[in-house]
Amino acid sequence: MCSRGVWGIFGRKSALRALGISDRIDLDLNPTQLRKAYLKAALACHPDKNSGDKDAAKRFTELQEAYNFLLEGISAGQDAAREKARTLEIFDIFLRAMRGDNVELELKSLGIYRPSDMFGVDLSVAFDRRLAQLPSPSNAPNSNTYEDEEPPVDIQDAFAEAFADEGLDEEGNPLEGWARPPISDLEDM
Repeated sequence: MCSRGVWGIFGRKSALRALGISDRIDLDLNPTQLRKAYLKAALACHPDKNSGDKDAAKRFTELQEAYNFLLEGISAGQDAAREKARTLEIFDIFLRAMRGDNVELELKSLGIYRPSDMFGVDLSVAFDRRLAQLPSPSNAPNSNTYEDEEPPVDIQDAFAEAFADEGLDEEGNPLEGWARPPISDLEDM
């Protein structure tokens, strides 16, 4: 039987009473205290210690279920508290970022990676139209020599060929059967 079955119906106070824990300790209960109370109660009603008692196995099983039920509640509460604190912290960081504060270090400490606004762009390096040629297979590291392949093509030529628009002339007008729809047709869309 799952721990939520019996104790989910009877409640937390019944589970606490089964383990011999006072209701007044309920708010301060941590996993260590819960485990100590469980071990103490389980030792008293363990079936091996009470071989003549037929109900000992049943009581021992109920203790295990009560312990698991309470432990799930404690860990769920701790997880919820951590998530709430993290959410509040992120919300606070967001508000400070909206005011213009620099919050990058705090986000990094939370494990949130945000590249800078200039990520991957180095404005100090001028663009060079004469891009280097791709390495040929014969001088590429850890490659076999391929006799049948043509030498590498200039990257700029490859881009020009791949992205050439043959449907427009130099002024941007359509060629050979290409027709632009009238503007009135576009407005109806």
